[in-house]
Amino acid sequence: MLGEVIRYHRNKLGYTRDGFARLVGVSGPAVTRWERNEAAPSYKKFAKIAQLFGMTASQLQLMVDAPEEFTVANIVPTANAERAYAVKALEDLGVLRQDGSVNLEQLELLRNIVKSMNAMLRTMQSNPKDGKPDVEPAG
Repeated sequence: MLGEVIRYHRNKLGYTRDGFARLVGVSGPAVTRWERNEAAPSYKKFAKIAQLFGMTASQLQLMVDAPEEFTVANIVPTANAERAYAVKALEDLGVLRQDGSVNLEQLELLRNIVKSMNAMLRTMQSNPKDGKPDVEPAG
């Protein structure tokens, strides 16, 4: 829910409710209503909130629509040895921050790299260097 996302990031950045409200250009009670999911900000205010959180409005909307995608448990394996390796790799790539939060821009970049690599692998598999198809025709 949007309210939880706003409250989490506002607190993480150290903003008081009133201080955050001033930055967004609304009253403290408006922020309270957002955080309680009693009201929602306008698109213009939503974009300003995303900017204050260091992300795009699209990234903020993704976090609201699919928050389960952005937890450590859902982007790294569960087996202990694999998990430790994956966490270290994601930290090294800048996707996973030391505090356990996910850097959405880096995650998006990594996803795009993986998509590109998969496309290249499919092309290589269908067009091997020796000119022979991967699968011999039946016959």
